[in-house]
This record gives sequence, structure tokens and C-alpha cells, in this order.
Amino acid sequence: MINAAALSQATALITELRNTRQFDSYKAWGVNNVELANQLNERVSGRSTSWPDQGNTSLCGPAAFMFCLIHDRPDLYVRYIIDLWAGRPATLGSRNVRPGPNVQATAETMTSNSHQTIPAAARINAVDWISMASLRNDSPDLNPFANYDHPSATVSAITRPKYLQDWFHAVGATTLLDNTNEIIPLSDWKELLEIAPYQASGWVAMLVSAAMFQGAGGTTSKNHWVVLNGPISINGRPISGYTRADKPDLETASVQARVFTWGNEAQGLATTKALPHLSHFLKCFHGGIAFSSIP
Repeated sequence: MINAAALSQATALITELRNTRQFDSYKAWGVNNVELANQLNERVSGRSTSWPDQGNTSLCGPAAFMFCLIHDRPDLYVRYIIDLWAGRPATLGSRNVRPGPNVQATAETMTSNSHQTIPAAARINAVDWISMASLRNDSPDLNPFANYDHPSATVSAITRPKYLQDWFHAVGATTLLDNTNEIIPLSDWKELLEIAPYQASGWVAMLVSAAMFQGAGGTTSKNHWVVLNGPISINGRPISGYTRADKPDLETASVQARVFTWGNEAQGLATTKALPHLSHFLKCFHGGIAFSSIP
């Protein structure tokens, strides 16, 4: 549920944006004040399919962070995007965000009939490109390869666990547990038992393979961030009822969980055509990071 007090402040900011009459200096992002206000209203509406959506980009890490930020501090989220759009200094807590000119130049490639996407082929909304691409581009200290500035970029869009922690820490959250492993995929039943309980009182970002949502197909290498958005159950039984020694049969047990991924908070393992067996889930699971709520 979105923080009600912070949502009231966010709504006031959106109303102020909608009523502004200063358009000329804001054209560079390819979206005017009314269009941006509409998209911001959608993002803070709380509807299950209204959340930050990476579209055809590789911005799953920033999307996971923005999903949590909107719930706890929608006012920070809205002010940050409006300031970026207006060309003012933008901050996320203690972090100053100053995207390079190529992020905005990419926005300028929009056609006059394609107000909702930047560019149309990327299928990403202006509000998401402004917020997520700007954050990823302004983290060069976190990326040894290149600055992220185009929807087709993949390597420069990679979000390492350290990057995600830096973003959460900037807005006041703390890391409670990190059992991800970037080098060797060591995560297994033990790591899942460790990370799952933190979802009840904070946020759990899981590093997974997108094949987790594709039945038994696809690579199981880590390539995607999701946010655990409800308790995990095994064969319909809460995972809290299991222990390291008392675990179900990996090959026959099925996993149910509600997660945020690809802009949809209702996406869940229980909604896939074939429930993933626990063995497949664990092959796709590469640990997670538990954060406190954002104050």
C-alpha cells in the first residue's frame, strides 16, 4: 500500500505540474507538462499494472528500486522526475542525479505522434525513461563499462547488487541481508529460506533468471531483478513452515509467490502456465537483498 501522507504531497506536486504554463523550456524530453502529469498520476495510482515498466530496455534494476520508492515515498519519486523534466537540480535523498545529454537526446528522437514512448520501438513510457535511464546513466562510478544512454544498451544497463544498495541507502533505507553472489551461482534452498521472511516488514529484491517465469525453458543465468511482493509458498504451504533440513522434494514441489516484474505487481509464479518446480526455481534464483522500508 502506498504511504498515504507522502501520496498527498505527490498528488499536490502533480497538480502543480499540470497547471504550469511554462512549456518552452521543457520540450527537450519530448513530453509536455499535461502528458507527464497524466503518466505520474498513473504511476502513483496503486493499480496492479500501473508501476514502473522497463519496456524493451534492460532497466530492471532501476524499475525494482522505483517500485519500492513509489510505495514508501511517492513524493520523492514525483519531485525527482519533475525536477529532471524541468531541468532543475534533481535529487534522490542524498544522491544528486545529473544525467548526461545523450539520455535527453534519446528522448528527442520521439516522433510527434509517439508521445508515450521513447523511442516507440523501446515501448517505455516517458516517465520511466526520464526516471530510470537518468538514474542508471548518472551512476558511472558504479559501471566499469559505459554510461547507459540508449534503450538498446544491455551491458551498460546491468545493475549489480552494489548499485541497488547505493540507491536504497541514498533514500534512507538500510541493507538487512545480502546473500547474492555475482561470480558463482551458489544460492539454493538455504538462501531462499534466509531472505524470504524479510518481505513482511521491508523489501526483498531478488536476482533471478527471467526463465523463472517461463516454465522450464530459457537460460537460468542471472539476468533480471524482481521484487518479492508477498510471501512464498511451497505446495501451498508457507515457506516459513520449512527448515534447512525439512525441505520438500525439489523435483516435484511447486512454488507460488507474488512478485513485481515488468511493470506488473500482480505477476506471480502461480499465474504461469506451468507452475515451476522448486528445482527450476532454485536454478533461476541467485539470492536477494533485503532492505528496510524507505523512511
